[in-house]
Formats: sequence, C-alpha cells, structure tokens
Amino acid sequence: MNQAMHRGDFETFWYFTLNGGQRIDEVKQLFTTLKKTGFPTK
Repeated sequence: MNQAMHRGDFETFWYFTLNGGQRIDEVKQLFTTLKKTGFPTK
C-alpha cells in the first residue's frame, strides 16, 4: 500500500522575476538533484 502512496502527486514551484536571473541554473540543478530520490518513478 505504501508503495503507491503519493503516486500522481504533483507540486508546482515558481521562480519569480523578483529573484533575478543569476540563480536560475542553481535552482535547475537543485531540482535535478531532488529527482534522484532512489524511488522508482513512472
């Protein structure tokens, strides 16, 4: 039962213009790293 928990959950994150463009690559790298959870994906 726990293996199917949160499948289909979707989160949306926004990077606001107010934050400036200089850290966009850093944020992309963060989310690339977060994708590597070790759990099987669809």
